[in-house]
Amino acid sequence: IYNAGPKIENSSIYNNAATGDGGGGIYIANANHLKIEGCSIRNSSCGNNGRGSGIRIISSTSILIKNCEISNNSSHGYDAFGGGFYAENSSFILNTCIIKNNSAQSRGGGLYVKSSDDVELDNLSIHNNSSQVGGGLYFSQTNGTLNNSDVYSNSSSSHAGGIACYDSSPSISNSSVRNNIAGQNGGGIWALDGGNPNLNNLIIENNNASWGGGGTYGSVQISNSLIKGNSAGDSHPQIEYRSGGGLNGFTSIENCKIINNFSGNGGGVAFGGTITNTLIINNSCDEYGAGAYDVSSISTSTIINNNSLQNYNGLYGNCSVSNSNIINDDYGHFNNDPSSIPDAMHN
Repeated sequence: IYNAGPKIENSSIYNNAATGDGGGGIYIANANHLKIEGCSIRNSSCGNNGRGSGIRIISSTSILIKNCEISNNSSHGYDAFGGGFYAENSSFILNTCIIKNNSAQSRGGGLYVKSSDDVELDNLSIHNNSSQVGGGLYFSQTNGTLNNSDVYSNSSSSHAGGIACYDSSPSISNSSVRNNIAGQNGGGIWALDGGNPNLNNLIIENNNASWGGGGTYGSVQISNSLIKGNSAGDSHPQIEYRSGGGLNGFTSIENCKIINNFSGNGGGVAFGGTITNTLIINNSCDEYGAGAYDVSSISTSTIINNNSLQNYNGLYGNCSVSNSNIINDDYGHFNNDPSSIPDAMHN
């Protein structure tokens, strides 16, 4: 579809192949006010490092894709992006869609979105997709929104089993990120190279990273969320890569519950900024800081019943703590001086 705005409704587009640069199912370029609704786009492929085997959108505006299923598409080649869906320099809405069982050899097994800030992803089910980085969804230089969605059971061979945010700061809210797996960092969400997504009202649960950041890895701002049952491995020789069962490298955590996460170090959280009004409970680790490892500051929070094999159960590392309770935990090292924490904060 080039330089046009048709409607495609209640159709099946399947078993197609593109030998060029992508769009095995549907290729859209320089289009305006195009609508795709009630369609199944499946079993298509592209080779030669193609992008967007199911749907590819380039330099288009006001695209609406609604009530569609994008499934079982695959992009092949070492530089292949967006197994199910690829968009670049475009504005679009993707609403009430299922994106499943897609794969890309390089980035964005389910979806890949690049340089497209006017983007609304709403009420999506993104599951069982796979890639090297960003098994479910890959944002690149994009600051759109993902709302009311479920990102689950996706996998990556290296980073970002669920969602990758590369030089991107999307707003992700009212959604769940669960049961995703990364071969290296960021089982649920991975943010790097300027990426700093704003996460609100999420359930980040049962994700796993073989290295660091079972729930999230990298700079994230997170609030009003549950981070539960995530795990990060302990096999990497560098400590930053085997830490943060729940979160690793966050900017801020506010009004969250961090429960039952596990890692080599920092079972709950590691290498982060500020923690405010947050409950850190029943996390565990092999080495240091079952609750939190080397974070900047903690205030108006409760750290309770965390467990480390090295007996630094609550917190470990340089940390400013105020107006908080540490219950049934020993408390490791703070500013190299455990006695610097007021006695009133220990229960």
